[in-house]
Amino acid sequence: MGRAGPRQADRPPGLWQVPGLLIRFMPYYLHHVIVQPYRGLPPLENVRKLLTRPARRHQIAVYDAVLEIMLKGYAELAGHPLRQETGHVAVMLTRVGFAFDDEYERQKSRQQAARFEDLLESPHVQERVREWRAFMQGFPTYDSIRNFLMGFVAQLYQDYAETAGPPDRPASFDAMMRGAALDSGGLLVALAHAIALFHDDPPADTLLSQFSRVGINGKLADDVIDFPLDLAGGRANILLALARGDEGEHATAMGLRGTDGTMSTRWWKRNCPRTYHKLVAAYQDQQAGITSRWLRYASNLMWTPAVLGHARKKETRGRI
Repeated sequence: MGRAGPRQADRPPGLWQVPGLLIRFMPYYLHHVIVQPYRGLPPLENVRKLLTRPARRHQIAVYDAVLEIMLKGYAELAGHPLRQETGHVAVMLTRVGFAFDDEYERQKSRQQAARFEDLLESPHVQERVREWRAFMQGFPTYDSIRNFLMGFVAQLYQDYAETAGPPDRPASFDAMMRGAALDSGGLLVALAHAIALFHDDPPADTLLSQFSRVGINGKLADDVIDFPLDLAGGRANILLALARGDEGEHATAMGLRGTDGTMSTRWWKRNCPRTYHKLVAAYQDQQAGITSRWLRYASNLMWTPAVLGHARKKETRGRI
């Protein structure tokens, strides 16, 4: 039997592959459930939270374990091991990033002009910034990381704002993919830069590109999961942009308005096959540029909730 071609190898995982992905993931997940190494809790406090807040512990463990796998991808591409504190640094930084994103969405929903400075100075974002600063001030690389991130994120936000079209005009697929590269991909690129500065080791362009690609594939999976909520809230969604290319599939997708339940790639494959195949092609395009086995695995893991069907009532990743 011949080997699968490159395009086949880059396809997102199917339902039959999910058990193998999760079995491989289990040791990382259990380690983060029990030890929670990226959170810096004293032993007694760690045990107390394990016993009193198991659901929250599960959410944290899933997020932190995937983050550990991405950090393994960084080490693989950089060619050197990472410092023990890197996981904690990554968690603290992504909490700032997601707080910034949440504040942007809040102001956007109120149709307020969201300037970068206003978002950064909002109470919710500043709370996370103070936590980040308190943790990082003990490291000599803090000033260089802070100075870089301020300039990088300000430019990233300006570029993202310029990709957003008028609120009364539906976003095209190409525009949404550019936005995903700046938003979801940009967060992981910022993380990769921060890790590099933490190790005083400038990252190669190929490393940054691969982190961006993982973020974009995560966004593709998220838009499967979030489709009913995005439709109800009038928010842009990559699947809706793809479905507009076919009148029948667009009508089918719009028929989900007001429904409540899980969404999976299987529904799209069965009911909107053209839209589904374009979504898969978008994933393949990103996955084809990822050479790190750990980052390819992280990308596949991010896809599993979309395969299984997952109803997200409240986003918790990077926020707990």
